Amino acid sequence: RSVNQGSIRTGSATGTDSSGLSTSALPGGHALWVANNAAGVLLEGNGVTKALEGNGIPAGAPADSTLSTTGGAEALYIGPGGSSGNHSITVGAFAGDPSGASVINRGNVTAASATSTYAVTAASILGGTLGGIDYRTVLTGGLLNSGGDISATSVDATAAALHIGALASMPVLVNTGDIFAKAADSSESAATGAPGAGGGDAYGVQIDARAQLPSLTNSGHITAESHGASQSAYAIIDNSGTLSSIVNSGSISATVKGSGTATAIDVSHGTQAVRITNTGAIIGNVLMGPGGNTFTSSGGALQGTLTTGAGNDRVGFTNTLVTGTIDLGDGANALTFSGGSLTGG
Repeated sequence: RSVNQGSIRTGSATGTDSSGLSTSALPGGHALWVANNAAGVLLEGNGVTKALEGNGIPAGAPADSTLSTTGGAEALYIGPGGSSGNHSITVGAFAGDPSGASVINRGNVTAASATSTYAVTAASILGGTLGGIDYRTVLTGGLLNSGGDISATSVDATAAALHIGALASMPVLVNTGDIFAKAADSSESAATGAPGAGGGDAYGVQIDARAQLPSLTNSGHITAESHGASQSAYAIIDNSGTLSSIVNSGSISATVKGSGTATAIDVSHGTQAVRITNTGAIIGNVLMGPGGNTFTSSGGALQGTLTTGAGNDRVGFTNTLVTGTIDLGDGANALTFSGGSLTGG
């Protein structure tokens, strides 16, 4: 098994040395690359996010571990390749942890641009194809971000916090911490905040085609923040068509500065029925596919357009603050609304 209790950092941004001379950016490689079978991965820490620590919540022990890259590769990379060669990978449950998760993060996994235009990703889990042979990466117990931070910050380029790539498979993603992606705009007005000519798309959780992730549970924060005139933000986007259950009691948020799309949840790329259960806050649009979908919200908030697709859908709100439009599409649909408020239509 793999355990990180310290700090691994790669790469550096432009700056100055001790003599005051300018130094060039040095894009870093992976801080941690898991390229073989493993009996679990633990990134140790106190399980308290940096945001909570900044608000006065005691950090506690043990101290946070850190995986950090500046420019170039991901801080955490789980997939075949390198000196281990090309083969399928299985990461089993981390022994002794009651969650049963294969990968547990209680610390910090961060990626930042070395210079502008460097796209960055904090963590990637993916397989690969070589010579027509598929090599899969399987996390038998899924991934648990247990009060940790997974964050990516770019300048004038794409930022992705957690990327689940093709041929990666896990049964569940559970987040009780912060998953955060920000694509900054180097020419944004400091005085007014108006977007400039830079910026980039931002992805909180990005699931590619040919990946498999059927379940996601969030009681923390999943945030995508895109700056720029026309770039978009996606807190959760599933291009695999396998994500069928999302349970949110925390915050799922996508925001943009310009005319781009702010999408909190996009599960429109599959045909199966999807169930979204919300007791927290969803900020941004929600897109569902043509299956017989279910969206229920109790005591939470939805700020954005909900589009349920062409199937026979069930939508219910109880004591929920809804700001936006509800588009049920075609089909024999049912909508219930009890308490709360609806602003939009």
